[in-house]
Formats: sequence, structure tokens, C-alpha cells
Amino acid sequence: MLAVKGLKKGLKWPFIKGRNTKVFTDEELINQFKLEGNRLAFELLVKRYKTRLYQFIYYQIQQNASDAEDLTQDVFIELFNKPNNFRGEAKFSTFLYSVARNIVLNYFRSNKRKFKHTTEELTECIESNQCLLEDFSSSQWKSHYIKAFNGLSFDEKQILFFCDNEQLTYQEISEILGLKLGTVRSRINTVRTKMITSLQEHSREL
Repeated sequence: MLAVKGLKKGLKWPFIKGRNTKVFTDEELINQFKLEGNRLAFELLVKRYKTRLYQFIYYQIQQNASDAEDLTQDVFIELFNKPNNFRGEAKFSTFLYSVARNIVLNYFRSNKRKFKHTTEELTECIESNQCLLEDFSSSQWKSHYIKAFNGLSFDEKQILFFCDNEQLTYQEISEILGLKLGTVRSRINTVRTKMITSLQEHSREL
């Protein structure tokens, strides 16, 4: 289980009274943390988003699990230290993915590295159902899909992940990536065409 490191100590853990915690919206939880320092509200947000954020980051940095975990922690640490950056101008999930996107961008700027992955790491990813390929029946097709996905640019990976894995609306994607709605539609179509072409090329190897 992902643990968030570096959180401030010494704060109380007040309970959220009178309601089942599952019915609280993200916005209610972040506001309880911002206004009252409610650590339980913050932990509930971590629980809701840690796996989704990890998967998002994992695929942006080409299946580097260790760094993906560290960067996921960085997202929550930034949220913990700067909760007032969320002003309610967009959905909380949109805001959080924007934070994650910036952290990944900074990671690439600072490291400027390429990553390699092994067959064992890909197999582990597939078997744990923490990837985009659960609907593929052939393990060989899964490998080809990963290769095609890794061949996409940074921006192309993000837009495909948001659309197919997170099933976000075009409007939500446009807000996260700072793109016009028409640009989002155009890029998604372009990325899908690129993936199909790549998979067709790989199919000749089957």
C-alpha cells in the first residue's frame, strides 16, 4: 500500500461525524482539510486517488514503478502542504491530475532520461490489472499494445490515458491539459489512428 511520506506530525485526527465518509464529495473533504486541518479528510482523499494517480504516472514514465511511487507521493505531499491552491474553480479530480501532470513534467526536465523495462515487469503489470490492457486475451497482443503505447509522445500518452482509462469527458481533459475542446477531440482521433497503425504493423509479426 502506498504510504505518503513527509506529512506534518502533531496534528489531531478528528472524526467526521454524522455521515458515512463514502458520501462526502472530494470538494467537501479538501475543504474540511483546508479550513479545519482535518487529517482524516485528507487521508480519505489519498485513499480515493492513490491508485489512479499511480497508474497515470506509471504510464507516463514508461513503467518505472519505483519512480512512479515516489512521484505519486510527491503529488499528495504538495496537496498537503498547499491545499489552498485548490480554489474550487474546477473539479477536485481535474485539479489533482493537473498537479500530477506538472510533477511529471518537472521530473522529465530534471532527469532527461529514457527508461527500459523487462518482460518480467510488463508481465507483473498485466497480472496485477494495473494497466490499460485488461481486455486483451492474448499476452502477445498485450506486449504489442504496450510497445505501441510507449511509442507515443508524452502528451499523447496522457490524453489516451485520460480518455480510455479514466473515461474523462473531453471538457475535463481540456481543463487538465489546458487545451481547447476542439484540439482535444482532434488529438484523441490522431492518437487512436497512430495506435491502430502501430498495432496493425505488429499484427504482421503474430
